[in-house]
Amino acid sequence: MADIANTTRRNALKGALSLAVVPVGTAAAAAEMAGLFDVIEKHRTAYALFCSLTAIDDAVDERYDPSRHDEFEAANDSERAALGEVIAHKTETLSGLKAKARYLAEVDRMGSLDYTQAYDFIQSIAGA
Repeated sequence: MADIANTTRRNALKGALSLAVVPVGTAAAAAEMAGLFDVIEKHRTAYALFCSLTAIDDAVDERYDPSRHDEFEAANDSERAALGEVIAHKTETLSGLKAKARYLAEVDRMGSLDYTQAYDFIQSIAGA
């Protein structure tokens, strides 16, 4: 974890300016966005499956089925892994960073982004 006490605005700006930014109109930028949208779609699919199975793991729900707990856990693990792929996806364009940040804000509004994942995203921007 970064030493927050020694983080200054100047040091943060130095880190931000050192990012290798890819021009938006290039093939590399298009590939970056396509890859980002692929991992976002993978996460949306995994999240939808996870949500569809939450009732089977909720003891107070009439659809509760303890025999399907492993299925629920596998869906949970897949959703977390897919979200990790979104966070880890390399973005070097401003539009890519914005798209990733918007999606993660959406995930946060759903209550599915934890502190560690948010920290990992910030670190990915900082190049740490």
